[in-house]
Amino acid sequence: MVKLRSWRGWKLGRKWLGLALAALACIGIGIVLRLAYEAYWPRVTLSVPDPGAQPVTAVIEEPPAESDASEQEPPPVFSWPADGTVVGSFGWYRDPLRREWRYRDGIALEVPAESAISAAADGEVSEVTALEQGYGVRIKHSYEFETYYASLDTVSVAQGQQVLAGDCIGMAPGGSAKSVIDFKLMLRGEPQDPSTRI
Repeated sequence: MVKLRSWRGWKLGRKWLGLALAALACIGIGIVLRLAYEAYWPRVTLSVPDPGAQPVTAVIEEPPAESDASEQEPPPVFSWPADGTVVGSFGWYRDPLRREWRYRDGIALEVPAESAISAAADGEVSEVTALEQGYGVRIKHSYEFETYYASLDTVSVAQGQQVLAGDCIGMAPGGSAKSVIDFKLMLRGEPQDPSTRI
């Protein structure tokens, strides 16, 4: 009987010890959180004005009148760079040759061979580059949009040139009945699905 009582007492003491340690841990966490809070959000002290001080009159200038909405440039309206068929959609796809998942940040557009590739919207040519397979053209548009056209056979624009929607910027490759060009649309550098904007 004596052993049984001591065993129960030990179990009871162990239970209270566990609760005490848990309470101390909670207090410790609370102190750490409080210190972190005060370090991140310092206390703001307000000074009480002197009762004998004279009030100061502030002159508030009216903000300049905003320009009419009609004067602001409207967001660009995009169109397809050529008549063709989308053979590679935007987003994740399974590559049948490599048997792996890949991400396409634009679309693959199959167009007739040697067809004219047009600017999708008004803008300024910001880059013309020679690639392994043809040329690439990047155009900056309003509202931080950009379009990119790759796998062009020839280019008919230069860097810094202003283009209008529908202006020819280059030609698709020839040599077969169909050619595939890459077309990308970006907003602030982030790829967008062209099919949702056209």
